[in-house]
Amino acid sequence: HAGRVFNVCVIVAGVSLVFLAIGALTQALLEFELRSFFGRRRMERDIDRLNGHYIICGAGRVGRSAARELARRPVPFVIIENNETKAARYNNEKWLVLIGDATKEPTLRAAHIEQARGLVAATTTDATNLYIILTARALNPKLKIIARASEEDAEKHLVTAGADSVVS
Repeated sequence: HAGRVFNVCVIVAGVSLVFLAIGALTQALLEFELRSFFGRRRMERDIDRLNGHYIICGAGRVGRSAARELARRPVPFVIIENNETKAARYNNEKWLVLIGDATKEPTLRAAHIEQARGLVAATTTDATNLYIILTARALNPKLKIIARASEEDAEKHLVTAGADSVVS
């Protein structure tokens, strides 16, 4: 009889521990998902409130330098990056990061290019920067555009496309 009582206690304790572990895991996953969902929603609301801001396309070395400079002066800006791992680096900085392709009109519209003061095209390739400039200039003709050029030959093409200044 004592063995049966012991086995019942062990079974109840084991089942309770399994359910407790499943509950804790479920809670952790839900909290993570909800935090990321509401964090993304809060970032979208903050981006919707922007006016007279700067848009930085590309979160590489040059884009990060531009973001640091704008953050040092309290100037509002949003970073557009298509690589989620690069964009995740800026969560600690509390910078507004929009994940998407900066060459696409909907992405630039999501960054409110119509109300923007300026744009920095700082992606790694000159062709991508050229395409960003053409798209941005069509959406906001008054926009001040600064572009990064990897090759010296690309500088004249970027200016022809509509860049106000080019950094090589």
